[in-house]
Amino acid sequence: MKRIFLALIALLTFSVCKAQQQPNSKVWTPEYEKAANDTLYAQFKATFPNEDQRKQFTDCFVAKLKSMLPNGMESVPSDSLYAVSRTAGKLCAQEMKGSIKMFVSWTPQNEATIRTSLLSMMSTIEESRRNKLCDCFISELKLKDPKVFISPMPKALRDSIAAVCMKRIPAKKSN
Repeated sequence: MKRIFLALIALLTFSVCKAQQQPNSKVWTPEYEKAANDTLYAQFKATFPNEDQRKQFTDCFVAKLKSMLPNGMESVPSDSLYAVSRTAGKLCAQEMKGSIKMFVSWTPQNEATIRTSLLSMMSTIEESRRNKLCDCFISELKLKDPKVFISPMPKALRDSIAAVCMKRIPAKKSN
């Protein structure tokens, strides 16, 4: 009896969660969806100069918003909408990884993300040198384009900058 009760609760929970993810057809009308799509497509122009990639990302993004915000974008406060948008963007970027290139603006948050990623890749290097290499890498990358960087970063670019920085900041010689 206890197992049946737990199974019913699990089924009910799943049904409720699934129902919440269905877009409200009274809110997500074709006109509403087109307006969202058109607005986002224009906003993503700087990030995705390639029109096909921009359309692909925008379509994914709107689909995620429909699922995450079944009652529309106006149904949540702006700070929640921002958090949902970040999640939707991350999910779409992960789904399209390798098939798209994004032009990401240099912001303190994006720089911190790159720094964290670089530091984790260099975990075996002594901390002081690791921080200097990281500073060098970001500086060199900003020299290439002070406004944006490409994500995912082309391997040739990453390797060439790493080589410059490794040469500029050599390892301490052990005695």
